[in-house]
Amino acid sequence: MNSFTNLEIAQYSHASTLPDMLSFETVDASNTYILPHISIFQLNTIVAGTYNFTDYYYIASKKILPPFYINNTKLIPTRSGILAFDPNTDVELKSSIDDIPILAIGVDRHFIGDIASQMEYKGNLSYKTVLYDYSITLQNLFTNIISEIIFNNSESMMLKSYEMLIAAYLIRMMNNDSTRKEKQVFIGKSYIDRAIEYIQSSFCNDLSIKDICTKVNISQYHFLREFKKQIGLTPYQYLLHLRLAKAKHLVEDEDIPITQIASSCGFNSISHFSTNFKKYFGVSPSKLHEHSSPTQEPA
Repeated sequence: MNSFTNLEIAQYSHASTLPDMLSFETVDASNTYILPHISIFQLNTIVAGTYNFTDYYYIASKKILPPFYINNTKLIPTRSGILAFDPNTDVELKSSIDDIPILAIGVDRHFIGDIASQMEYKGNLSYKTVLYDYSITLQNLFTNIISEIIFNNSESMMLKSYEMLIAAYLIRMMNNDSTRKEKQVFIGKSYIDRAIEYIQSSFCNDLSIKDICTKVNISQYHFLREFKKQIGLTPYQYLLHLRLAKAKHLVEDEDIPITQIASSCGFNSISHFSTNFKKYFGVSPSKLHEHSSPTQEPA
C-alpha cells in the first residue's frame, strides 16, 4: 500500500512542468497524475497539519473523514463524499488520516474561470458549502481520465475533453447549497447525471439523442441545450469521445479487424470511424494497429 509520509500542499502553477504542490518523502509516481489544468493524487495517508489551497481543491473519499478546520471554523463530515475548497482557503487537520483511500484533486482556478465563461455560468465561482455527494458520474470521469493517462496518450484529445467535463461538473456543484442538495438526494439524480450514465453504459450501441431523451424523460431541445451548458460538450461529442477511447484500446490491445472494432464501438461507417480516429489521435487505426501488433519471433 503506497502512502505519502508527509503531505504539504502549497502554491503551484499548472503552467510549470510539475506543479509545486506536494512535498513528500516517498511516493509512488504512478499514483500521481499531472495534467495541464488538473492534478490528481491517489493517497492513503494525509498527515496532520495546516494547508493553504491557492487554487480549487477537492478531497474525495467513500469513507467518512475526520474533522477539519476551514478558515478556523470546525467542519465535522457526517457522511462520505467530496470536500470542495475555494482558492485561498486555509485547512487544518488536527489528526492524520491513515489507511483511507483518498482522491485529492487540484484544479487551476483560471481554468475553472475559462470553463465557467464557456458555460455562460452567471453565479459566483465559490462553493456554498464544503461537503457534497460524490456522484457516480464524477467517479467515472476521474476513473476515465486516469485510465486514459495510464493506457493511452497523456496528451491526447480525450484528456482535454475529460478536463473540461470534470471542470464543468465541479462548477455545477457550486449551484448546490446544502438545502438544494438534500432535495436532490431525495428526488434522485438529475436527468443530466442519468443521461451520462446511460450513455456510458450504452455508447457501443446504435444510440440516438431521441433514445437518450426517452430514457431520461426530457425534451430533445431542453436536453441538448442543458447538456452543452453544463458539460461543455454536445451529447454527440461526448458519445464520440467514449466510442473513440474504447476503439483505441481495442486497436492497441486486441487482434481484431478494424471493421469489427468500428462496428463494436457503435460506428456504422468505417470511413467515419477512420476519419474521426485520425483526427483525435493523429494516426489512422490501421497504422496504430500495425504498430501495436507484437513482432513475431523467428522460428
